[in-house]
Amino acid sequence: MNEDDTLDIRDPWTMPYLEYEQTFIKALRKQIGRSHLLFGRDVQVLALRRDPDAVIYETVDEPLLYVLVFHSWSEPVVPRRGKNLKTEVLASREAVRQRVDKDHAEWKAQFSQKSKA
Repeated sequence: MNEDDTLDIRDPWTMPYLEYEQTFIKALRKQIGRSHLLFGRDVQVLALRRDPDAVIYETVDEPLLYVLVFHSWSEPVVPRRGKNLKTEVLASREAVRQRVDKDHAEWKAQFSQKSKA
């Protein structure tokens, strides 16, 4: 990994605590079906967000993929496989960086709008 590969994860995104990463991966595996592009893939969590409930996964195996998955934690128990979760493929690590930056700018803007009111 070179210096350009370093991601600056900023609000509203956060890095998961390592002890909880497997919880997100298990939830993903439980919720997706065979047709999902991450089905059966070895993944790690790059970032997570609470509103909306979303996780950016990176595949560890080839081909390398960056995938934003919108989870549903609203049920008392994580729903079983059925309809695949809403998913966005991010084309590269740079696309992940751009998504985090865009979401951060929108997140910051909400505070400046509230202070003007």
